Amino acid sequence: MSHCDCDWEANGTWEDISSSWHRARKERRCDECGLTIRKGDRYHRTVGKWEGDLVTNAICALCTRINVAHWNGIHAARKAVRERGEYSSYEGYVIGELRCAVACMVKCEPAYLVAFRQSWHEQKAAA
Repeated sequence: MSHCDCDWEANGTWEDISSSWHRARKERRCDECGLTIRKGDRYHRTVGKWEGDLVTNAICALCTRINVAHWNGIHAARKAVRERGEYSSYEGYVIGELRCAVACMVKCEPAYLVAFRQSWHEQKAAA
């Protein structure tokens, strides 16, 4: 990030192929936080290409909620930076580094935090 002093930076390219909710038929690990997704739990599965390699990720419901709030925050941060006439290099994140990306964005861009909180509460109310 060009105007941020955080160490976090997304490197590489991701191409979405599919993204859908599933109910676990067996225990598995969340690829984001590493906690167990128990049999019967809902989880979000993404399939895509990372640097040209096919990748499938299983993401627990909590990490998915954080991810949705993160992306809403990223969009708000990009808009705020553009409105200030600055360059925006805010990008996504590498699986397993979501919490680091969120912490960096909270520190670096106030508009991100406002949008993240709003999205978080909207998702909670919809659940």
